Amino acid sequence: MDADGDIQWQRTLGGSEADGALSIRQTNDGGYILGAQTHSDDGDVSGHHNNFDYWVAKLDETGGIEWQRAFGGSANEYLGTVIPTTDGGYFVCGIAGSSNGDVVGNHGLSDVWVLKLDGSGGIQWKKALGGSGFEYTNEAIQTADGGYIISAYTRSIDGDLSFSWGEEDIWIIKLAATGSIEWSNTFGGNKQDLSTAIRQTADGGYLVAGSTNSTAGDAISLQGGTDVLVLKLTPAGELEWQRTLGGSETEIATAVELTNNGGIILLANSYSDNGDLSGNYGDLDCWVVRLDASANILWQKSIGGTADDQGVSIFQTVDGGFIFGGGSTSNDNDVSGNHGGPICGSLNSVPASPASKMRPRRNLRL
Repeated sequence: MDADGDIQWQRTLGGSEADGALSIRQTNDGGYILGAQTHSDDGDVSGHHNNFDYWVAKLDETGGIEWQRAFGGSANEYLGTVIPTTDGGYFVCGIAGSSNGDVVGNHGLSDVWVLKLDGSGGIQWKKALGGSGFEYTNEAIQTADGGYIISAYTRSIDGDLSFSWGEEDIWIIKLAATGSIEWSNTFGGNKQDLSTAIRQTADGGYLVAGSTNSTAGDAISLQGGTDVLVLKLTPAGELEWQRTLGGSETEIATAVELTNNGGIILLANSYSDNGDLSGNYGDLDCWVVRLDASANILWQKSIGGTADDQGVSIFQTVDGGFIFGGGSTSNDNDVSGNHGGPICGSLNSVPASPASKMRPRRNLRL
């Protein structure tokens, strides 16, 4: 789109089966790197293994495919994110259920699976991270030292993990540039805790956004139901502080970014109209929250209509404002021009996960 939101070009990419885009970033040459998952082995897709594979496509500046690769094994692999790296390659992160094909070293039911690609999409190294239970992730970034930080959540207490707070824990993994684990740490409480986004802060530490319904431990839901959880970690991965935000219903954080004045902008989905929230149009709304550097609320706003509205990503714009995107089934209040139909299934970035960035329900089991 241009600066006014008008479409300059558009492309549909995929094959005859299900294909869903999850991540896209601009590359240094003015093109784009697209991260998706695919069930196809025709059309634009070649090299498919079985079931769902990671699908990574390098696009030119007008959306034409320069190269594409499918990665996976005989079970399901679900891509979370792909990012350009400082050496001209790409880092891919998601989850793997396979233990064959491209997937080596799977510990159990599903592992965090990361790939480091060169500039042409060739695998430089790969690693499966986890234990004998379920691990999930949909967010990773490159760190200032050239390594990587992964925001995940886990149900394991073996393999690469050695401690559990409860049912499901937040798991943060710091990798070196070569893929070796520098440190990992689990955070949470006595129930279920998930992470959905991570950013590196100016002091070299990390800001993690997620959700919790725990009532004990280092992630405590204060408002009731499920709350947004914000964690500040030191550069070594130790907990510096934590905040919970929300109301008496369900709140799930979907994105977090650092603002140009050192604060935080947070995007979540919410059913509440009390506690830290004021104003709900009905059913599920997008909740945008501006925080200071210590996660104190500066302002907050619910955005949506009387049906379901989901926010997925948010960024600060050059004029100091914010732009966010998601999906909606509403056609009133803040939403106009809805074409009809349900919210796109590709918003469910990890379909196999009961605790993923899924469409929240009032009876949500995190």
